[in-house]
Amino acid sequence: MKYFSFMFLVFAGFGCHGHDDGNNAIQIDILRPGEGEVIVNPSKTDLWVNFNATGELHEIEIELYQKDERDEKIFYFEKHVHEKTFEFRESIDLSSFPKGTSFDLEIKACLDEKCTTFIEEEITFSI
Repeated sequence: MKYFSFMFLVFAGFGCHGHDDGNNAIQIDILRPGEGEVIVNPSKTDLWVNFNATGELHEIEIELYQKDERDEKIFYFEKHVHEKTFEFRESIDLSSFPKGTSFDLEIKACLDEKCTTFIEEEITFSI
């Protein structure tokens, strides 16, 4: 039993909370699509986002909606990350939407473990 208690204390020290010092800063770079961009080939719409933190990244979310229709997510990605950087790249098919459709891409990154503070970036693009 002493071994288990010791191991629990050792592993408890490696949890997610020791690094949250309140000085974390995160930069979100949305590389694709660009703000206001018109996607020429909607069947291969590239989503490319870089995250950089001075401390550590925590929860990140990427959501895609048709403009003004936030009730229906077209795409959703969520990941708990404990790194200083994270690159997200994925190609999605938007060819089922009519030409001229506008979309909002919303990115969220938490500055702390409990996500009490976060930053958001959003762009609008169309096909």
